[in-house]
Amino acid sequence: MKKVKKKQSQKKIQFVFLLISLISLFILVSCETQRESFKQKWQDSKENFLENLKVFLIHFPIVKNYIKLPLPPKELYEEMQLIMIQIEAYKIPETFKEEHEKLTENWIKIQKLYQEKYYGKAEKLLKKTLPSAKELLEKIKKYYSDLKASSLNKFAEIEKLAKEKIKKSSSEEKLKVQLYLWKLKNLINLGKYEEFQKELEKRPF
Repeated sequence: MKKVKKKQSQKKIQFVFLLISLISLFILVSCETQRESFKQKWQDSKENFLENLKVFLIHFPIVKNYIKLPLPPKELYEEMQLIMIQIEAYKIPETFKEEHEKLTENWIKIQKLYQEKYYGKAEKLLKKTLPSAKELLEKIKKYYSDLKASSLNKFAEIEKLAKEKIKKSSSEEKLKVQLYLWKLKNLINLGKYEEFQKELEKRPF
């Protein structure tokens, strides 16, 4: 009986010890994470302060020759600019409107920072924003690629029906159908898929 109680007591002690060890480990990890986070924030604040000071001082002729600003992130800026031009060439689908608005806001901030010579801040924001800009461009490209494929499939179906229809039609009706098919194909080629969809509903046969 005493042996059983002794074993139970030992198990309780082991359990308590394990629990205390786990809690201690959690506290240490948490403190380390917070310390690293604080260290990073402090570093960022220091860099921002120094950059703000340098940009302020370059406006004074007496000291501007002694101030060295970071090099402008020209390649990153031009890459981002090219992506934005490509994105804006599309009509942004409703699905991606929110992503596009956020990206546009960041791009405006980047342009302002770059123009005002805050090259360090501009580079950080560019590195943060470029991946999402590339991702959005690929999403939009895929969206319109899928839309084109779907429209071409619908056109093939309509064209098949039209060929059957004009077999027994007059020359005037044949011309009307051919013009309709030409208009549909032209809308696809121009990327006007919404208009294409509307024209499908106006089928003359």
